[in-house]
Amino acid sequence: MKKKSVLFSCVLFLMMGIFLANDCLASAQKYPEQPIEWVIRWSVGGGSSRFARAFSKHLRHELNTPIAIVNIPGASGAVGMIEYMKKAADGYSILAVENDFVIASALGTYKYKVEDLDYIGRVQMDSAWVLTRPDSPFKGFNDVVAAAKEKPGELKLGGIGLTSSEAITVAKLSKMGIDIKYVSYDGGGELHAALFRGDVDIIWEEVSDVLHYVQNNQMKPLVAVVDRKIKGFPDLPTMQELGFDIAFPFFRGIAVKKGVDPAIREKLTEAVKRAVASAEWESYMQEQKMDAAESLMGGQEFDAFMNNYYGTLKQIIKETGFTIK
Repeated sequence: MKKKSVLFSCVLFLMMGIFLANDCLASAQKYPEQPIEWVIRWSVGGGSSRFARAFSKHLRHELNTPIAIVNIPGASGAVGMIEYMKKAADGYSILAVENDFVIASALGTYKYKVEDLDYIGRVQMDSAWVLTRPDSPFKGFNDVVAAAKEKPGELKLGGIGLTSSEAITVAKLSKMGIDIKYVSYDGGGELHAALFRGDVDIIWEEVSDVLHYVQNNQMKPLVAVVDRKIKGFPDLPTMQELGFDIAFPFFRGIAVKKGVDPAIREKLTEAVKRAVASAEWESYMQEQKMDAAESLMGGQEFDAFMNNYYGTLKQIIKETGFTIK
């Protein structure tokens, strides 16, 4: 009787497993059956928010479901991260991830880490500038360096978030004897307004976020913070050309929390790939001085990129002794 009981239990568990697997398969095949929420950890008006609003139109078309953009700013992105991780791992909540998220993870300032997410796709590779107002006395970045050396700690550079590429760069410059005060803002709108008001002397911002200001002569770029020239600006030097070993990848992508059905993740990744390949998105990226094909990374490749970048940042943080102040 005992053997029959054990055999019956084994058969029951096997049948339950089959039923659950079939149920998950059916759920993945029907996905998505309801609207998807896209969480942005920054305020409206910033680069991540603008990116999500632009790309969501194309992703919505590929998934054939509404996508709602939800901004949850605060504490350099930490508030949005905490709120996102409270949501169900069902594929109906996705998260915008950027280089700042990897920095925060490397610093240990977030409760959640790089390994707590699965990565759907990298959609944008952007570039960054250090900029000032058109009436500023600074003609180039070397003028900024000279002013910082003449009056240490008086020059103010504005950026987004305490755990950011710009904050680490200020720490790297400090190691070189270039003492600049870093001022953090929660989003692009606040940052740009601070420069226009004169609250800060210079700002660090991604090209796509301020291109319209530069084209309308409302901001003046002083240097590019990437390892390559920016299309349309051949005379603008890079940090490396000026002798500073400073360059960061500026990317935007999509992730989900661990636990989402792999088949649903794959559906999301394939939808992202199709959306990036659309002629409309390609045209938008060209207008923003970015390359759609160069930017795209699928799930596994993006996952490897995130983990490699995490390791690189850990090393940079160790070398600079960077901490949150």
